[in-house]
Amino acid sequence: EQGLAGPDAPIVALLDTTGIRAGAAALRAAFAAVTDAPVLHAFAVKACPLVPVLRLLRAEGLGAEVASPGELALAGAAGISPADTVLDSPAKTPAELREALALGIAVNADNPQELARLDALVASRDGHPGASAIGLRINPQLGAGSIDALSTATATSKFGVALLDDGAREWVVRAYAERPWLTRLHTHSGL
Repeated sequence: EQGLAGPDAPIVALLDTTGIRAGAAALRAAFAAVTDAPVLHAFAVKACPLVPVLRLLRAEGLGAEVASPGELALAGAAGISPADTVLDSPAKTPAELREALALGIAVNADNPQELARLDALVASRDGHPGASAIGLRINPQLGAGSIDALSTATATSKFGVALLDDGAREWVVRAYAERPWLTRLHTHSGL
């Protein structure tokens, strides 16, 4: 009747905005029940790269997790501030890392090589990452989740420092001990 679906538009997707708001409120409440510390819940832009949806999530107190310049642009278009944005990607370019630090976007290093690139960038900024919080992604290697092909915590996952590999745990502890600016830990359990 309103032309939402038809021969020229055979598919329509509808989102339950009431459900989205309720889910965001439940997430905030779950953390507020156990800590007074500020917590940033970041929605993966790749999961729904629609600016109106990202605006709704921002209004509900969520930030954005981005993995590319395009996703960063979408988050910005939705009004999500750099302070509420986290750059996560297994293959960040030096230019992307430099821009994130310049804007005050939080960054999670995915591997030792990327942490070394951040070392150089932080050193060029007088040993301080500015407003950017820096973390390290670890892979707890817990096994596959309900969708094996999409699981990120298997022994063969390309994401994060694999904690069961020889010397990995010691390396992670050393990485934090040697870098006072390394203050976050990031993982996707894959379950």
